[in-house]
Amino acid sequence: MMKKNAMMINSDPLWKAYEKACLDEDFQENPYQKGLLSSFQGLYQHLENPSLFSRVFKDHSLKGLYIWGDVGRGKTFLMNLFYHQIEKTPKRRVHFDQFMRDIHQTLQEMGDKKEGSVAEFAKIVSRETKLLCFDEFQVTNIADAMLMGRLFTALFEEGVVTVMTSNTPPERLYENGLHRDRFLPFIPLLRNHMDVIHLQGDVDYRRNKLSLQTPYLTPCNEETLSKLQTFWNETTEGALKKETVVKGQGPALTLDGLAKGVAWTSFENLCGKAYGRGEYLALAETIHTLILWGIPQMTHEDHNEALRFTTLIDILYDKGIWLVAAAEVEPEYLYQQGGSFDRTISRLYEMQHG
Repeated sequence: MMKKNAMMINSDPLWKAYEKACLDEDFQENPYQKGLLSSFQGLYQHLENPSLFSRVFKDHSLKGLYIWGDVGRGKTFLMNLFYHQIEKTPKRRVHFDQFMRDIHQTLQEMGDKKEGSVAEFAKIVSRETKLLCFDEFQVTNIADAMLMGRLFTALFEEGVVTVMTSNTPPERLYENGLHRDRFLPFIPLLRNHMDVIHLQGDVDYRRNKLSLQTPYLTPCNEETLSKLQTFWNETTEGALKKETVVKGQGPALTLDGLAKGVAWTSFENLCGKAYGRGEYLALAETIHTLILWGIPQMTHEDHNEALRFTTLIDILYDKGIWLVAAAEVEPEYLYQQGGSFDRTISRLYEMQHG
């Protein structure tokens, strides 16, 4: 039986895509990743080759996947691999924070105090999407926490299958959050409709992909500034830096320079002011490269700046923006308080590829 199953796995397009990706990226095949790949394969078969019954009726018994583990273990890599192999099933992949922003805006437009508005939103989603893939699932604010149960109850009722990656096991979601007792019923709901998988491993694959010529420069001195200026000249064809305003949903964001999709600004400008996700998203939609000067070594007193920097890096990473940075210290010494900043450190190393 094991031999037969192994033959089936090796002939599966998802497995072939994994082997090819490992060769292309010079990765060693990983036993933990292979275990998760088997779960993805089962979901792939149910979605792409459904039974006659599930074509006629919503298959509420089909479970999605909740994948959690430390940063850099391959969660997003494998979810993207799975997502790109899905061809017949209507699908959508989105960063979870962006999805929730869209929901709050849509519900406001629909009149979110009217009974049934969340259920109606779920119906709209289900008409266009059978598979929802969320990267970086996390619950950080009370508005999202209070909506979560109603939203996903409605989505599951409409037969929408979800796949999520997270750094956090379900039981620790929204830990120490305000009114967490009202959020807690969401956890058994998640477990009833999703298979929870812990992707283990000792290797941070992001750090293993480092380039020898890093666009992360230290320290912030005249030599580093000269290198950034040279990079600016090469990528913008010598454009003059002039103050430019980028408008999002909130306060306008002012850059020191913007030309040919390349932005130049400072850490103090982006993270030392009361900007949020809306402003950073507006920036990411405008550029393909960010030159960021003056990232300091932060302490617990710089907690707000560190949180904004984490949000900024998450968005740049998710949008594929190339970060060219000048910092006082290497990523692991920027903010040694742990938590979500560990993900930021890992992403800074991966983003050194450009």
